[in-house]
Amino acid sequence: MHVEESWRKPVMILPAAATLSLVRHYCGGARASWLMHTVSKATVVIVVRAALALYFIA
Repeated sequence: MHVEESWRKPVMILPAAATLSLVRHYCGGARASWLMHTVSKATVVIVVRAALALYFIA
């Protein structure tokens, strides 16, 4: 499904999918993978906003 768009997307999506499935398997349930997903996305938002803030300051 994602291969048509670019080769980079699967390279980025597969490690995230593997990590989420491992967290779900070892921590027992969907809550652990949901929490890990939320923390991961929040980290991305913080990094992007910080980069944009630095870009507009410079």
